[in-house]
Amino acid sequence: MKAVTALARTLLTVSVLAAPAAAQTDVNPEVVGSKVAESTTAAAAPDPFATGARASFQDFLNFFSAAVDGVNQSDDGRSLTIRLVPIQEGPLALAGSVTLQKPVVYATLEKALSADLQSSVKDAFDDTDDATYSLSISPIQPACNFKKTSTCFGRSIDRYRSLFDEGLSTKVSLRLGFQPNDPDRVAKIQKAIDTLAVLIDRQPQFAITALRRVTARAIGPSETGASAEFAAGSCNLNRALAEAHRTNSSNVLDGLAGQLVDATGGSCLIDRFVLSATYKHRDAFEGTWFSGALGNDVAAALSEKSTTSFSVKAQATLVPAARASPRNTKIDLAFELERQFQDSIRTKSRAIVSGTLSVPLGESITIPLTITWANKPEFLADVRTRFSTRIGLSYRLPWEKK
Repeated sequence: MKAVTALARTLLTVSVLAAPAAAQTDVNPEVVGSKVAESTTAAAAPDPFATGARASFQDFLNFFSAAVDGVNQSDDGRSLTIRLVPIQEGPLALAGSVTLQKPVVYATLEKALSADLQSSVKDAFDDTDDATYSLSISPIQPACNFKKTSTCFGRSIDRYRSLFDEGLSTKVSLRLGFQPNDPDRVAKIQKAIDTLAVLIDRQPQFAITALRRVTARAIGPSETGASAEFAAGSCNLNRALAEAHRTNSSNVLDGLAGQLVDATGGSCLIDRFVLSATYKHRDAFEGTWFSGALGNDVAAALSEKSTTSFSVKAQATLVPAARASPRNTKIDLAFELERQFQDSIRTKSRAIVSGTLSVPLGESITIPLTITWANKPEFLADVRTRFSTRIGLSYRLPWEKK
C-alpha cells in the first residue's frame, strides 16, 4: 500500500503541482533530537554469516549480474536473499529468489551430540547447507486500456500509467479549480492521491508461490510448500472506471478525476477480501543417518515421521459506513480450516470462525471485540471469556498492549 501511494503521488502531482508554490520548512528541534537519540541506541552486532556468504558469492553474482535483481541481508545477519530479475512471459509474471540461512544443528540432534561432535558437525557446514528456493507466478495484463474497458487486473502502478499519460493529472487539477496560492492546495491534492492509491490497492490480484527448503542432514528435514492467494476490494479502480464509463463515456478521465476529487468510489461494504490456500510438507528425519556416531538405539529414537498440512483461509473486512475513514467502525470476518497428516494418517483437524468488531473511541483509541468458534476447546486458548466449550470472547482495552 505504501509503495502504491508513493508511486501514485509521484505520477499524479507532476502536472498538478506544476504551478509554483511557496516552499515550507517547519522543523521541530525536539523531534529531530528524539529521532537522533533513537537512531544511536546501542544494538547487538549482526551475525557475520550474511556478510561472509555474500563475499563468497560476489564473483558469481557479478558474473550473473544481469539476472540478479537485488541482494539483501537480514537485520540480524543470519540470512542472505538473492532476488532474481522478474520475467514476464505472455500473460504471466515470474519472480524467483534464493535465501541462504545460517546453518544450525537440528535441535533434536544437538541434544544427543557431545560437545566435540557438535563442534565437528558445525565446522563441516557450508554456506549453502540451508537454502530455500522460491518461485512466484501471477497473471499480468498489458497496460490498462481505460478507454475500452473497465476491468483491469493487478496492483502494479505500471499498468495504469496510461491514465497519467492521457492527462489524468490535468483533469484533477481542473476539477480542484484552485489558485497557486490556495492554502488548501496540498490537502486537496493529498486527498485525491490517497483515493487513487486506495482504489489501485483494492484491485483484484492472484498469485501462486512455491518453495523448497533444502538442508544438510544435520540441519533437519527438508521442506516443501506452496500457496495460492486471491485478494480484492469491492470498491476498486475497476468500479470507479465502470462508473466513469456509465456517467461520462465520452470523457472517462474527467469522470474518474471527479471521483478522485470527491473521494467517492473509495468506500464499500466489503473493504477487502482475501482467500488463500496453503500446502506444507516436511520430510522425514532419519536418525539412523547418525547411528555411527550415536549408536543404533539412540539414533533410531531421533527419527521423526514426515508431516503434511493443508489449510484454507478466508478473510473479509466490512466497513458499514458511507465513506472510507480510518475512524470508521469495522467488522472483520475470518474462517480457517487446517488438516495435518503424519505419514498419510490424519492427526489434526482444526476449524476456526471469528468475527471482530473494531469500535473507534476518539481519534486514537479503538476497542476490538472478537467472538470465536472452534471445533475443539483447545483452539480457544487466546479467548478471555468462554460462553461454551467451543465459543469464546476476546477483547483489548485501550490501556492494554497488543
